Amino acid sequence: MANVQIRGVPGDVHEQLKAQARSEGRSLNEHLLQQMVELARLPTLQQLARRISEKHGPYDGPSSAEFIRHDRDHVH
Repeated sequence: MANVQIRGVPGDVHEQLKAQARSEGRSLNEHLLQQMVELARLPTLQQLARRISEKHGPYDGPSSAEFIRHDRDHVH
């Protein structure tokens, strides 16, 4: 397993992270490792956009503004 060192963590952030770990009954290392694993599993915005484009193609329907305008103009 690799090691990671983060320098320059603001004191208040460090204290908040320690408090979160403590409230979960874990060490700071365990807490941060879990957070990093979850973060690494999340796709980036670019990856999400590529997946959507590959699956559905580019969107060519009405814009959000058009939907809002239609709803606003057709309220009874």
